[in-house]
Amino acid sequence: MNNKTSNDKAELNVRAALIQLREQITEVDEQLLQLLANRRRLSLSVAKVKGLEQLQIRDHKREEELLERLIEQGKSLNLDAFFVTRLFHKIIDDSVRIQQQFVLAQNKTDNSTNTIRRLAILGGKGSYSYFAAKQHYAYSDKNNAYIGCPTFAEVLHAVEDGQAEHAVIPIENTTSGGITEVYDLLLHTSLSIIGEEKYQIEHCLIAKEQTSINEVKTIYAHPQALRQCDQFLNQLKQVELKLVESTADAVQQVLADDSNTSAAIGGEDAAELYQLEILQRKIANQAINFTRFLIVSRKARKVSKQL
Repeated sequence: MNNKTSNDKAELNVRAALIQLREQITEVDEQLLQLLANRRRLSLSVAKVKGLEQLQIRDHKREEELLERLIEQGKSLNLDAFFVTRLFHKIIDDSVRIQQQFVLAQNKTDNSTNTIRRLAILGGKGSYSYFAAKQHYAYSDKNNAYIGCPTFAEVLHAVEDGQAEHAVIPIENTTSGGITEVYDLLLHTSLSIIGEEKYQIEHCLIAKEQTSINEVKTIYAHPQALRQCDQFLNQLKQVELKLVESTADAVQQVLADDSNTSAAIGGEDAAELYQLEILQRKIANQAINFTRFLIVSRKARKVSKQL
């Protein structure tokens, strides 16, 4: 048997082994999906039982005990604590949202048959406000229609004037602190705060395909994003920074540029939405970066004791 034949046979054996392993992984993935679906059904049943005695949806003590136990079990299975913690934070958050949505539906006072919810946000599709709104209403049975506004003042005016039922507006960030302009606007409005959403901000430098980071001459960003990424930006030489009203506007500027020399500061979700390439991930000064958004409405909402 010559060397070529031996190499071909070895390559076939490797490919066959890969196919078999990938089939096993796919089978495990499908089992995981089934288990997650079962867990969701149990979470909904828990909400129904809690409703009988008006018990609080969140039980922080139980959540902490659960995580501690799972971390210990994970260690015995060679799973590191960070991975287990991050995974089960997502799962617990999903469980809480399902239960909260059930309680809100049970206490619903709006009998409207309208299936469209009009939401005022800063910018438009691709902005962090857009993705925070999608996250907040992910379990709702209504569809969202987004009204993009160029300023925070116009976001609130859209609700005041009846163009939108609710607004989703940022109020503070773990890196740059409170947004003074929004605080001031809320002091002079009759709108009611009916909810909030914490959204993880993961700033990336994004551009069109075929764009090299060394070729970038202009970077578009919202002022908050610039402040949160200034350490990274200071390392770039001969790059012009241009302020825009929102992350969505920054992305649109890049899409409109035919020179392939511009980039925007935005999230991975925005890059995926507009099929842009991520030139650099995690460019924020702080690795842990969350923005708290408020949900405001013309009508105050009666909040269940369970929430």
